[in-house]
Amino acid sequence: MMHLQVMKTNFTDFIDEEAMEKIGKEAVWVYKDVHKELKVLSAQTGKPMGQLAEYFLKVGINSVKHDLVNVDFDVENL
Repeated sequence: MMHLQVMKTNFTDFIDEEAMEKIGKEAVWVYKDVHKELKVLSAQTGKPMGQLAEYFLKVGINSVKHDLVNVDFDVENL
């Protein structure tokens, strides 16, 4: 009689960290100067570039949707 040992695996066992970061996201292309400024701001604040970009886009979109003016960006508490 043959015994089979079943090994339990998770989805994350077959996918790397970079691929996990991309799941559920789409690319947004920006000009090089914007990318460079975002990279500098990321280094200054210690916040990941993607997190900063998403925050700025969400606050900007929300401001337009609700006709908000004088919007303050609170990057430190991001």
